[in-house]
Amino acid sequence: MTSPVDTSVKLFWSGMANVPVLSGQPGALLGILDACLVTGCDIKPLTGLTVSGGVATATFAGNHSALVDSVILIEGVTGALAGLNGEQKVTARPAANTLTFATTEPDGAAEGAVTIKLAPAGWAKLFAGGNVGVYASADPQSLGMRLRLDDAGATSARVVGYESLLDINTGSGPFPSASMVAGGGYWNKSSAASAAAVPWMLAADARMLLLWMAACVPSNASNNGGCVYAFGDPISNKPGGDAWAAVLSCDTAAAACQGGVDSGGTGKLAMPRGYAGLGASVWYSSYPYTGGTGTALSGNDATLGAFPNPITGEMYFSRRFIGSGGPRADLPGLYTVPQSGALTLFNTGNTVTAGGALLGRNLFALRAAYAWNAAPYGVVFIDQTGPWR
Repeated sequence: MTSPVDTSVKLFWSGMANVPVLSGQPGALLGILDACLVTGCDIKPLTGLTVSGGVATATFAGNHSALVDSVILIEGVTGALAGLNGEQKVTARPAANTLTFATTEPDGAAEGAVTIKLAPAGWAKLFAGGNVGVYASADPQSLGMRLRLDDAGATSARVVGYESLLDINTGSGPFPSASMVAGGGYWNKSSAASAAAVPWMLAADARMLLLWMAACVPSNASNNGGCVYAFGDPISNKPGGDAWAAVLSCDTAAAACQGGVDSGGTGKLAMPRGYAGLGASVWYSSYPYTGGTGTALSGNDATLGAFPNPITGEMYFSRRFIGSGGPRADLPGLYTVPQSGALTLFNTGNTVTAGGALLGRNLFALRAAYAWNAAPYGVVFIDQTGPWR
């Protein structure tokens, strides 16, 4: 049975127990994408699953990675409560071995060999070979673009989007093109070619993924800001739709940390074609709708004063658009703070319950870096409640 609340957004991060580890080793990033987008992770058998008054309580041995707002996948329920199978959103963690979620199923105890795991975002892995993987949205409304990720390098992975791929190496319509970045863009994983753990976060709906990595931590733990990369379908602003409005953000060099969707006018975002549908790949940048300049730092930008607003106590959030000379498409799921002061008050993993147009949504904070291994830093927020579109 469908969950009574939206489960379209899946958020994973390294602060969870029992999730894959990112490091400066070949294949480490592939493991993250496989788990978050395709297979899910941290599968556990349940020792109990009961329903009382619209609340389902699941118990298990040990701990589980799921946090409040995490989407889990229940499988194996038989009998009268089989409607508990499927995606469910965690509402509480009363104990390390217990979680709850809302349901419309009747009171009772579930039967069967029941398991839970963190639910994947529902993407497909089309091709795999060595340390290379090709991923695509499985949503029938998707624009159908493909992400080819070559994770053979230790500290950086190479990424290219394609309009189509015949196999793991043969495709058409690359973005960025070879003339823009020979060999593909960079998703920088770590400042050290070692097994040292790197903080990371991946959030996705069925058509867009956002990936944050604090790549400098292995070299200096205090440099814990990261870059938010993106791939997928933003929300087109073109009347009638835009078949070429897919986006891949990336660095154009190793250790650059300038290719994120959170990094203002310095970001490098490739789309397969211009809005007219002609030609080859083009570069765009990401800008806040409300901000001092294109390069204003979220959470350290005084356009709307300091946080908290002295009159209302509010924190303000602005969506970001992708464009050059005007908003071609809106970026789903990520919000900029056009106020100063937020930077010093939030660390990665903190959550804010938003008001106004985002009333009832929980936003997940990320320390953002706008240069490799150095200041300046900002803080951006990811909508973990959804839906994004």
